[in-house]
Amino acid sequence: MAENRTFADLYRYKQKVIKGHLFPSFTDFKAIEEMDKLEIRSDDILISSYPRSGTHWAVELVDIIRRDGDIESGSHIHIHDKFRWLEIPREYLKGGVSLADFEGVGSPITDAAAMPSPRLLVTHMGYDLLPEEAKQGRCKTIVVFRNPKSALVSHMHLLNSFSAAYKSLFNMDIMLNGELTETNDKTAWGTWFNFVKGWCSNKDRLRKYVLFIRYEEMVKDMAKVVRDVATFLDKSLTEEKVQTIVDHLSFGNMKKNPSTGDAFQHMKKSVGSDGDTPHMRKGKIDDWKKYMTVKQSERLDAYFGNTLENMGLHFQYE
Repeated sequence: MAENRTFADLYRYKQKVIKGHLFPSFTDFKAIEEMDKLEIRSDDILISSYPRSGTHWAVELVDIIRRDGDIESGSHIHIHDKFRWLEIPREYLKGGVSLADFEGVGSPITDAAAMPSPRLLVTHMGYDLLPEEAKQGRCKTIVVFRNPKSALVSHMHLLNSFSAAYKSLFNMDIMLNGELTETNDKTAWGTWFNFVKGWCSNKDRLRKYVLFIRYEEMVKDMAKVVRDVATFLDKSLTEEKVQTIVDHLSFGNMKKNPSTGDAFQHMKKSVGSDGDTPHMRKGKIDDWKKYMTVKQSERLDAYFGNTLENMGLHFQYE
C-alpha cells in the first residue's frame, strides 16, 4: 500500500546498499565502497551536510572565507567548480549523463585526488562513511544541521522536481516512512537522525577539528555564522568584510545568482526533469507547516522523543 512505500520503493534506477546505507544511481558506488583510499590532506576543508540542509549555501560561505573574504575572486566560478563532491561524479552534476545511462563515468575519488590544495570537499555522507583520516581529524570538517521537519519537506520538493526518476510523486508519509526507522536502507544516504547521531557521538573526541553550524542560524544571524566559521578556519575578517559577506549570502541574493540559485539546472536537463522547483526554494524556517500535518509532525516528534535533547541538540522550527 502507498502508505508503506519509501524512497527505495519509488526510485526507478539502480540502487545499492553500501555499509548499510542506501545510495541511488547518481552516486558512484565504487567510490563510496573505496572511500578510505582517498588520502586526506591537512589543509583540506570538508563539509558534511544531510540532503537539503544548506549544503551549497555553506559551500559559498566557506569558499569566500577561505579567500579571506574576497567575493570577487570567486564570483565567476560556478558553485560546482569550487569543490569536489566525494560521492557524486562531476559529469553527472554538469548534465553529461542521465540517470538511466549513468555508471562509471569518472570517479569522484580520482577527481578529488587530482585537485590541487587547498581542497574543499563536500559530502552528504555522515561520519561513519567518511575516509578514515577525516574521521580521525586530519582535516577540518564543517557539519551543517537543519531541523528535520524543514529538511524533509525541502527534500520532498526536490525529489518531486525530478519526477521522471520516480514511479510516483513523494508525499510526507512516504518521506517519514524512510526516515523514522533505525536502518539506513530505505532512503538515500540513510536517515537524518543517524546522520546527526553519528556526528554528535564523535564531536567531543574531534574537538577543534569539527564545527557544527545550523541552517536556522544562517537564516537568522548569518553574521555570527560567518564569524564562527572564520575563527574555525583561522581567518581574520574585519567587521566591514563580515557585513559584505552577509549581504552576498542573503538568501535572496544567493537565489538570484545563477551559479547557486539553481545549481542543478544542467543535471535536471540530463535526467528529463519535468518539475520547476528551483534548487534554492524559499529559505524559511517554518515553511514545513504548509506541507506537514499536525499528525505527521507529532509522529516525527514521538519517534525522536527526548533523544535529540539528550544529545544536546535543540532546533528552531519557526
